[in-house]
Amino acid sequence: MNEKVPWFLKFFVIVFSQCDVCTQMTTAA
Repeated sequence: MNEKVPWFLKFFVIVFSQCDVCTQMTTAA
């Protein structure tokens, strides 16, 4: 990734990915 990308943007992507997985699990349940 570009070094100029803010760290919080990377953090947001990680959190969003985890939330998406949790949402799918909750929907499946």
